Amino acid sequence: MALNRLKRYCLSDTTNGNSLDSLILLLESENGLQEKYELVFAYTEKEQWTDAMDLLNEVPLLFSLNDQQQTIYNDLSDYLDILNELQMADTNLFGMDETQLSELLYLAENATDQVGAYSKNILVQLGLYSYEEPILLPEEGLKSSSAIQITDPVLKSYPKVKLYPNPAKDYLTVELKTANLNGAIIELFNNQGTMLKSYSVPARTLDYLVDFRNVPSGIYIVSVTMDGTVMGSEKISIIR
Repeated sequence: MALNRLKRYCLSDTTNGNSLDSLILLLESENGLQEKYELVFAYTEKEQWTDAMDLLNEVPLLFSLNDQQQTIYNDLSDYLDILNELQMADTNLFGMDETQLSELLYLAENATDQVGAYSKNILVQLGLYSYEEPILLPEEGLKSSSAIQITDPVLKSYPKVKLYPNPAKDYLTVELKTANLNGAIIELFNNQGTMLKSYSVPARTLDYLVDFRNVPSGIYIVSVTMDGTVMGSEKISIIR
């Protein structure tokens, strides 16, 4: 719990332009398998591909992987190999060849954990995959705590707010289609509902550019409130 708090603190530190560097230093001091994987993704975020691939290659030497962990490791290796090949060829996602696209489609259909989600996001952006994320409702006996009744609209597009592009890379434009006299608050949440970042939109601003360069790839929720009222809340993907 303490480690997760420190991770969130690093990512939510809007006063530090090098918050990702702080996260990397934190992860480098940890010895868990999950932290090693998170460090690999942090390295790729910083485009430190040599460090990322070297660390990934060390994982089988540092841990005795069971069958499930080995499968996850293999999927992650295949996924990063594709991105590394594109990086070395100095091309983007649209420059993938048929072999790379075929491997990515396999990962999207079969990989679990982050790799499957990231692969789907890339293929959706390329217009090669259609995916509707299922809504999982808590059932008796399956939830770890009591369900909370939410009265405010959640994960719904509002005509007064437009977010684009989605998926996003470094920046997200928040278009406020209303008379924004008092300014708005833009908040970024992870899938667990933890707020990672908060942005104050200046008064009378109708278009606001949100800097996501220090936010790792993944699925997030962006919520826009004004005068205490939720104006919009949408799930977005950030990919590199």
